[in-house]
Amino acid sequence: MPRMARNKISSTVFLVIQKSELKLFRDDQDRKQFLALLKETKSKYQFACYGFSLCDDDQFGLIIHVKHQTISKIMQSLMIAYAKYYASEEKLYKERYKSYPIKNKADMDKAFDQLHKKDSPYASLCYYKGAREDSMQLIDYYTNQPFDIKPIQKLEIPEKIKLLCDDHHCTREDIQNNKELRNQCILEIYRETGCSLKDLAVLFEISPSMVSKIIKSEANQL
Repeated sequence: MPRMARNKISSTVFLVIQKSELKLFRDDQDRKQFLALLKETKSKYQFACYGFSLCDDDQFGLIIHVKHQTISKIMQSLMIAYAKYYASEEKLYKERYKSYPIKNKADMDKAFDQLHKKDSPYASLCYYKGAREDSMQLIDYYTNQPFDIKPIQKLEIPEKIKLLCDDHHCTREDIQNNKELRNQCILEIYRETGCSLKDLAVLFEISPSMVSKIIKSEANQL
């Protein structure tokens, strides 16, 4: 029976849990190799890693900010790479990983509680409290770059454009004619409305492939 597509969720930060019926980590060398492959996958897809736990032998947990990429593509690349290294005659992952969207500080607190089991070089949770009570500053494990997670409110495109015009004290035409500003707005609208690349292409009168390049470029600068 084919797998059903995952629902699109208005979040770019996820807790990911993958379990195995096998001993996923046979020793600490396996854990070191997994972290090396995680780093390689991060370099390829430019996501951020705010936490991980490899303490259990039969599962791992990650907290990642996917930015412009899909969670499925990131996890597929990482899991295939690790399975090749592991070289088991049995299937390493019999069940699909579980991903849980993190939309606010309460979600992140739960994710950290789920991963934080003991102090270990193979467990890391990188954050400190943000300026507001409902925000949290996350720190990427590999680059130390910060990201502030706040409650996500899904907006309609017209509403978001109006807010962007108010923030930048400009008109819709100003955004359209200023490429740098346009690109920033495209990324914000993409994140906060959950709209498709095609919708953005029509909105800004450019091709979907150009929208994809803009989102990737802008996200990589964060």
